[in-house]
Amino acid sequence: MKIFLSIVLLTTSLFGFSQSSTRGALVTIDTSTFSNSAGFIRPTIKMLAVNRLDNAVVYWDLNSWSTVAAGGSGSVPISSLLSATVSNAIDNGSMAQVWGWNKLGESGGNVQGLYLYSTSTTTESGSDLLFTQVQGAHVNPNIQTRAATFDNHHTGTNSTNIAIYAQAYDGTNNYAIIVPPSSGSVGIGNSTPAPSAILDVASTTQGFLPPRMTATQASAISSPAQGLMIFVTSTNGTFTSIGWWGYGTSWKLILAQ
Repeated sequence: MKIFLSIVLLTTSLFGFSQSSTRGALVTIDTSTFSNSAGFIRPTIKMLAVNRLDNAVVYWDLNSWSTVAAGGSGSVPISSLLSATVSNAIDNGSMAQVWGWNKLGESGGNVQGLYLYSTSTTTESGSDLLFTQVQGAHVNPNIQTRAATFDNHHTGTNSTNIAIYAQAYDGTNNYAIIVPPSSGSVGIGNSTPAPSAILDVASTTQGFLPPRMTATQASAISSPAQGLMIFVTSTNGTFTSIGWWGYGTSWKLILAQ
């Protein structure tokens, strides 16, 4: 073992490697002496190292060196990240992460700060492109937690702010938003919806507005569900009055205008 260790230390010293106690297991090298060109030493294994020329963390892929993290910056540019080759689980502990795009859209056009996509055509049912979860027993039983918060509070004259924009299309059945059974109550204008209500809408300045459509459009509804309610704005042979209509086994006038 002592002989083997001595050979390793001698080899790293002769060929430009040096061990650094401040960089853990990474060795320090001079990348100008290691390349794929004739006359230079070529590492025969893929490796991470620290380039002593600029203290950058570099990666050797058997053909060339690439910078993984710039020297002295302590950070990795997003543009330098490589595709994952295995599944990863990263635990940030209590370290909050903040990403900013403070010049988003300044170059014009529709720009996505963070764009996730999948072109997989074999995705199994129930797969999620983005999944957020908060779990575990509360130390404080009265605390409120959120799995996600969407907040848009831009200011500006005649501006329109949208916190969530959801769409689903091109499928046989398209659902923009689904709240599964036993997922809790939904509150609109109410941060503590009644447990016995699937939907609790509260407001002192606004009301509930059902879908409004012409009699022709209402007649074109395919297989209306029992309990469906609409407001019809014109008349025809089925919808004989303008007003609120409901469907049981047929369309019935609830209240005429």
